[in-house]
Amino acid sequence: MIPQISSFEKSQNAIFSAMSELKIARLLHNSNIRKSCGITVFKIFELLILLVFKHKNLFQHLTSKHNDHSISKNTVYRFLSNPSFNWKRFLLLLSVRVTTEFRKLTCKNRISVLILDDSVTRRNRSKVVELLAKAMLKCFIDRL
Repeated sequence: MIPQISSFEKSQNAIFSAMSELKIARLLHNSNIRKSCGITVFKIFELLILLVFKHKNLFQHLTSKHNDHSISKNTVYRFLSNPSFNWKRFLLLLSVRVTTEFRKLTCKNRISVLILDDSVTRRNRSKVVELLAKAMLKCFIDRL
């Protein structure tokens, strides 16, 4: 009998392979995100990432029957609020790692640009309109 693999298990495997490819554990260690004992920092981080893809919050995970009870609520809260963890450095190292991985996928004479848009302005038709950001920037500069 061939076991059926659910779509979440497929995506979970893809997440695990991406995290190992990006060497997230090493990035966490280099960002001074460490623990002296107990469950590893990588396992806590892995749980938080998987919660996003499961569309669950921490409470739902902790009260579910699939919870292995290895991570408590206090462990996660201490992990997220520890002032000695350098999250800015982690994000910087992660962005450099992602950029270098994407650079391997493109040809060398192509211009490399990474755009992170965190604006709250809604652009409903931005996927359809080509070079919308460039046009908006030109309009903004013209107004100045």
